[in-house]
Amino acid sequence: MLSLNGSRAGRIIRIVQMESEMSQSVEHIEAQALALSAEERVRLADRLIASVFEDEAIESAWSAEVERRIADIEAGRAELIPTSQAIARARDAIK
Repeated sequence: MLSLNGSRAGRIIRIVQMESEMSQSVEHIEAQALALSAEERVRLADRLIASVFEDEAIESAWSAEVERRIADIEAGRAELIPTSQAIARARDAIK
């Protein structure tokens, strides 16, 4: 009987099997994520993206920006617009 354990071919076969298992897991997780509400999917996407780009300097800068924007809103220095208008502006900007 031919044994592939420890051989290059055996390692390649194991890698292919692992990739197939990962693909199935990703597909399962994706299906579960798509069953979430839109708000839950946005929160999940935000957390996933943040996990890919973990950088303390970036996180610190965003935190400071959020605090600045909150202060501007509370002080009446920010023009607030309805969400629908903000989305329309964003869509127009990428056309």
